[in-house]
Amino acid sequence: MKRDKELNALKEMELFRKAIEMGASDLHLSAGSSPIIRLNGKLHHLDYAALMPEDVHEIISLITHNYQKSMFYSETPVDLDFTLEVPDLARFRVNIFKQLNGESIAMRVLPSEIKTVEELFLPTIVNDLARLRNGLILVTGKTGSGKSTTLASMIELVNKEFYKHIITIEDPIEFVYKPKKCLINQREVGIHTPDFATALRSALREDPDIVMIGEIRDVETAEMALKAGQMGALILSTLHTRNAYETINRLITLFPADQRANVKNQFADVCQGVICQSLIPRRDKKGRIVCCELMLGTPAVKNLIREDKLHLIYSTIQLGAHEGMGTMEQSLIKLLNDGIIDLEDALMVANNKKAFLSEISTQQEEGFSKSELTLQELD
Repeated sequence: MKRDKELNALKEMELFRKAIEMGASDLHLSAGSSPIIRLNGKLHHLDYAALMPEDVHEIISLITHNYQKSMFYSETPVDLDFTLEVPDLARFRVNIFKQLNGESIAMRVLPSEIKTVEELFLPTIVNDLARLRNGLILVTGKTGSGKSTTLASMIELVNKEFYKHIITIEDPIEFVYKPKKCLINQREVGIHTPDFATALRSALREDPDIVMIGEIRDVETAEMALKAGQMGALILSTLHTRNAYETINRLITLFPADQRANVKNQFADVCQGVICQSLIPRRDKKGRIVCCELMLGTPAVKNLIREDKLHLIYSTIQLGAHEGMGTMEQSLIKLLNDGIIDLEDALMVANNKKAFLSEISTQQEEGFSKSELTLQELD
């Protein structure tokens, strides 16, 4: 009863309702600063006075339970990371931490509905990846690039179409799935299991068809993910990398040097696809849209990984459009040609700016111009 009253009090706070109504993706509450929201990727101050330490402290007391309070205010304090559902308002991923001026809260708004691949404007071949029976699929990008949303879309597709056992291992649980055809067990690190690697090791004995690992953070988790992919399950996970080359290199270099040759062969065996994504502002100011680099585990790609010719990955993706692959730059150029994004925003996201500008230059010579920004201004 007390908990319900606390959540209702939170719901009635004007700044929370205002942030949701404005379509914010994040809300930041820090002692010494006015409340800040992230809207379409950019930070905006709300029209409130700077928060006093006691203001932030009061909100923390409303959204945490006694065990969390004891952890946060212990002699050796820890940051808190958890999800919070405020009835009739929204669901949030919450991180609470201490800083120079006092305490701070970062709140990510979690979508109430799981969108389809088509609704997210992802390549439709992502649906085909979700339907695979085994291997490893990595969704990558910086924090806030929509990785969890993409994974949720893939899992929900399977949930609608197949009778499978899905295990998710998350820190914390973000999207909550309602079982349709699938049996879905969601586990949270720190509550249901001590860490990703332990949960993944256990998952292999729990008859899974699909295991979703929130993030590959260490060599032990990476090792177990590769092993699970080889044992016949479909493994979905994330990394904080910008492109396919960087993703492969990051995964391999998690391991000691004397193991990397074997890891390359393992990864080549299980790799089904890498989706590297970013969110870019729409030209019509109606939010952001996803752009992505998509590498598939084709025989050619697998051979390049085994033979340590990662420098050829980009051109292989570039030339693999007929197979469903595409570079980040090709994705951006399509959005630009369709009039959905602006050139200056596209340039900020492009991984290979030289290749991107070269293609734009060629199109401008052919009479294409979707932005007032010229190449001379970019230079």
